[in-house]
Amino acid sequence: MEKSNLTQAVEDFKRTGENEKEIIEEIACQIYFSPLLKKYLTREQRNDFLSSFYTGIPFLIRNYQYSGKPFEAYLHFIAKKRVLSYLKKEKEKNEITSIIEDAHFSQEVYHPVFPDDKIAAEETLVNNIKKVGKISNKRILFLFLREFSVSEPQKLSAAARLTGYDEEWIQQCADKLRFLVYQRIKRAEELKKYRNRTYFSLFMTERRLSDAVYESERKPLRDKITKLKKKLITINTALTRTHPYPTHKEIALVTGDPKGSVDSGLYYIKQTFLMAAENEKLSA
Repeated sequence: MEKSNLTQAVEDFKRTGENEKEIIEEIACQIYFSPLLKKYLTREQRNDFLSSFYTGIPFLIRNYQYSGKPFEAYLHFIAKKRVLSYLKKEKEKNEITSIIEDAHFSQEVYHPVFPDDKIAAEETLVNNIKKVGKISNKRILFLFLREFSVSEPQKLSAAARLTGYDEEWIQQCADKLRFLVYQRIKRAEELKKYRNRTYFSLFMTERRLSDAVYESERKPLRDKITKLKKKLITINTALTRTHPYPTHKEIALVTGDPKGSVDSGLYYIKQTFLMAAENEKLSA
């Protein structure tokens, strides 16, 4: 069987190391306009999918071994797996967004401070905290607000029992935290859409640059690419700082405490739990 043009180009690159950029752009273009993506993804989703898929293309090229099947078949197989994985993550993300609107956040998205007994009954939870050792009421309050204000607000009654703080006031703090988290996630979703548009603009500008012949055409395109890349770095940095749980700053805001007190309090209580768990292992 005669090799396709793309297959031959990949084979030539693996032998000579030349034309990698052109091959990557051709693969990205084929993926973006493929029937597979058009069937399963919206245009916005295709932009998002390509932004993550693009970085892995060099690995796909190097990993490909010709065995009678063209590179396009290998690419389709990998892309289909990635698309299904992407759709699964999108479904989970949409479920999370829906849940947070109802103030019942999925526990799996949390970065827990508590050990594995988070799902224990309230009475057991209270007893376990008491067993760990002497912890100030304020630190226990910070812990409950961080762990349960969005995920399991029904457990906040235990915080009132443990600390003596008014339960209604604690619930009001939790309500404010849920609102702040919801607003932050919504902003992140809009920022992500902007990032996808920026990335696609970069992708198309790079294609135009590869086709441009004269320096008078190429220079403004290179300048635009530089600006778009800087913009993407800024956007991605902002997105990495977005978390689906209350931040220390937000806890400080709703309780009226200094952020430093929240930082040190949560650090101390986490270390206390870790030490207690380690001592329990040693005594077992």
